[in-house]
Amino acid sequence: MKTPIKLLFVASVTALAVAGLPVTASAQNIFVANFSSGKVAEFDPSGNLITNAFVWGLNGPAGLAFDSNGNLYVANYFGNVVSKFNASGILITNSFASGLNGPIGLAFDGGGNLYVANLGSSTVSKFNSGGTLITNAFASGLSGPYGLAFDGSGDLFVANYSGSTVSEFNSNGTLVTNAFASGLSNPVGLAFDSNGNLFVANLGSSTVSKFNSSGILITNAFASGLSQPFGLAFDGNGNLFVANYNGSTVSEFDSSGNLLHMISGPSLSSPSFIAISRPPQAPPLNIAPAGNQTALFWPAWATNCVLESTTNLSSSNWTAVTNGTPIIGVTVTNSSPAQFFRLRQF
Repeated sequence: MKTPIKLLFVASVTALAVAGLPVTASAQNIFVANFSSGKVAEFDPSGNLITNAFVWGLNGPAGLAFDSNGNLYVANYFGNVVSKFNASGILITNSFASGLNGPIGLAFDGGGNLYVANLGSSTVSKFNSGGTLITNAFASGLSGPYGLAFDGSGDLFVANYSGSTVSEFNSNGTLVTNAFASGLSNPVGLAFDSNGNLFVANLGSSTVSKFNSSGILITNAFASGLSQPFGLAFDGNGNLFVANYNGSTVSEFDSSGNLLHMISGPSLSSPSFIAISRPPQAPPLNIAPAGNQTALFWPAWATNCVLESTTNLSSSNWTAVTNGTPIIGVTVTNSSPAQFFRLRQF
């Protein structure tokens, strides 16, 4: 059954926007990959355990990432695949991405492409939103790549565990610098805050370093007193969550580096990477007048959507304007009575 993700109703050239986001995984819940137990645990924003097996039966779960529709992707380090689960934890496919070599870090770009750090081959693979391999070497020449993160401009940052640096690549895979951040101690997890500052988990020194958007070190010990910090993730309040691999805990720090909370218990077993759930991203439906017509258009990444129309908002009958073939817009003739449009997800 199709689920509405965003509705935009159009009367002639006058628009009324109504958001209709589906509820999937609870917003701001904390998901932690447990490397030893083969499970992903889920906690509420206060750190209370919801389930120690949101997904299970994994093979060395490491990197976690949510796509714009709320699906969870898990890197299976020993299985050399990336598994895909829906927002309820139901397996969609065990091998969304395959042919990997020690996959450990995951990240999505703004276009819905998935990037996978291959620790075994020191490369980063790129897959499109359907799981088709684009390249096995989007980034190469790395030194033990672990965590991945994108900044606001779409550049990819890679933690080099063996090189103790963070590399930066532009959206075409061209190396910008091999040492955006340096002087680190076995860097693993990466995360950007809302101000564009980069945070790096140093597994070797059990600290978290903070760099500004130009790569200048702000502090080598934003967070300390950790136990082999691994994955990093920010919630919507700007608080930083850190997975302590050796301590089997998750620490929460505020924006000043003050410890707020510690998650512990038997549900954690060598926690590696963390992901914070958010409501699925709704592709915007935009309009523009074109004489006696109206142009409707949406992002190119919204390929799993269909545009539908009705002349009666109280009716449940909507007619497909597009057939689901990937396009990014249509032009419709203004009519009387008014037509209403909505973008719906498959």
